[in-house]
Amino acid sequence: MPTTCFRQSTKNVCSAYFKWIHEDLKPWRMSRITRDLVERARKTAHFRKAIINGKFYINKYKQAIQTRDIFTIRGMLQLHTRYPGRLPDMELLFDCDDRPVLPVKASPALFM
Repeated sequence: MPTTCFRQSTKNVCSAYFKWIHEDLKPWRMSRITRDLVERARKTAHFRKAIINGKFYINKYKQAIQTRDIFTIRGMLQLHTRYPGRLPDMELLFDCDDRPVLPVKASPALFM
């Protein structure tokens, strides 16, 4: 499993979080994430974040519960500031609500 590491002085430092990023993305390993899939996610997204050629962009679509969107954006800006020029081009949509998106029947019951 490939892992992206940030070079700090002469040694690589990799966060254990990368393991969970790969785990979260596993459902799309074979089918890949398509432009259509991203655009369909917009109906529930509160904002879109993009990094293009090292520039950070935010498009807010609607107000989130309390300040969840603000703290999420702030955290991403801190990451962008901490690693300038090291983050790849990407586009992410964020749904800041706690509502489940998948129907209950789509996953096994946790409590039986």
